[in-house]
Amino acid sequence: MEGWCPRVTQAACSAWFVEKKDPGDVECLTEILQRIGQAPARVVAQANSDAVHDRYALETDVARKMGIFGSPTFACGAEIFWGDDRLEDAVEWCKSH
Repeated sequence: MEGWCPRVTQAACSAWFVEKKDPGDVECLTEILQRIGQAPARVVAQANSDAVHDRYALETDVARKMGIFGSPTFACGAEIFWGDDRLEDAVEWCKSH
């Protein structure tokens, strides 16, 4: 892994919940990736690779087995936190366990 997942996650959540933009929209995603210093064309090509698609399917299966069916959902071990308003609770719970 390249180590920038926390930055892109924070930027995507900010775009989604604060700026009311869809981080899945190509224009918004491009802006997010540029903002965190990543090359959008490279990242999108990697995201569309077979390896990433296979990993996505695997992680989706894990989420389904945990009972996750919507977003945003935050998990720390088996503890599940639903909704953007629970992010701070999730972070505090994870720090304390």
